[in-house]
Amino acid sequence: MHTSPIMPAHKRLPKNVYRRGKAYYYRSQAGGQDRRVSLGTDYNQAMQQYARIAWNGGPMPRMTVQAAADRWLETRIATGRNERGQQIVRARVAMVFSTLARTRVESHA
Repeated sequence: MHTSPIMPAHKRLPKNVYRRGKAYYYRSQAGGQDRRVSLGTDYNQAMQQYARIAWNGGPMPRMTVQAAADRWLETRIATGRNERGQQIVRARVAMVFSTLARTRVESHA
């Protein structure tokens, strides 16, 4: 598989973000009008710019990993899977957090 220096092959773009030529764009609608915002040509910078736009220019909310996982389970998993699929994912997430509880995690920042 060919890996582009612009966008790694394993990355998926968020909803309403697309690439045209070497540039990334965010597409939205406001007042019935399509709006296109250039995010730049570098993948990482484009994703940072997208995050700023997606959070209405404000900082992304700070939250714990557990809170982010709970939010993901409530928003993405609850609406995108059937009951059995939700149970499987919740069990896997619980297993990961039980393992993390026994592991020491340190910041290297």
